[in-house]
Amino acid sequence: MTNIDKILVPIGINKGGEIAIKQALYFHRVFSSRITILHVVPTAYIINRIFKRKECEQSKKRSQKKLIEFVKNIFKGTIPDYIDLRIIVGELVPVILKTADNQKCDLIILKKSKKIKRVFYNFRKHNTDRIIGASPCPVLTIKETWTKTGIREILIPLDISKQIRTKIFWAIELALKFKARIRIISVLRFNIDVEKSYTYKKCKILEEWIKGHGIECDIRILKSKEHRMHEAIQFFSKKEPPDLTIIMTHQESVMNENYIGRFATEIIHNCSTPIISIVPGRDNVFSALLNFFKI
Repeated sequence: MTNIDKILVPIGINKGGEIAIKQALYFHRVFSSRITILHVVPTAYIINRIFKRKECEQSKKRSQKKLIEFVKNIFKGTIPDYIDLRIIVGELVPVILKTADNQKCDLIILKKSKKIKRVFYNFRKHNTDRIIGASPCPVLTIKETWTKTGIREILIPLDISKQIRTKIFWAIELALKFKARIRIISVLRFNIDVEKSYTYKKCKILEEWIKGHGIECDIRILKSKEHRMHEAIQFFSKKEPPDLTIIMTHQESVMNENYIGRFATEIIHNCSTPIISIVPGRDNVFSALLNFFKI
């Protein structure tokens, strides 16, 4: 079975960083993954780099000491040998992406900061969006809660007009590993009987195929003329929160490879439970399975 061998966990030395590490440990227990904990020290201004190089180096050493103490505290004094610590000076997003690419990581885990609502801020891309949009591997984002109580239910929002194969295989692999059930949810925006709709028939095919792998699965079709897919998913997630949701990203634009689409953005920033964002068409640990599923 395919494995998640390498996990990258970029952190701040704070409570959010501790949560991200604990989420990575949960995956380590299942996949025996190596975990790289990365702390990025912001690059000083050009003038500082020229005239205060010594101070910059001292700042890096101070950060390294704080990181070691921080991680030791999480592990009650001894850092396990499957944990690697890295301190890099640079710009946050490029450093994370370069590290993930160089280390051939299979998963990035991020504790997402709140999206600030200010004048002109909406014209900027959130760092989380920038990382997901350009990541060489899937990204798991945590907003409020991590999977502390386990992964027992995996939610798959399904738009039958989009590419779904990679998402389905991720769900199957994770469900088998975590012994979880899968729930497929889709939105029907036409005033027709649910069971007569193409959406329902497609979902039933997927349901039976997933059950054929020995995984418990059910489908939920939401009828909504007024609400968009992401709004319906958010409503459902609040009512019956899953432990993990799997979404695809680059589905609304073929012009910009770093554009993750409005649906993905809304789900990532507004759902409280962990989200795995997968980029279709890129190599990842499950890409070899794609040729077996024709939909």
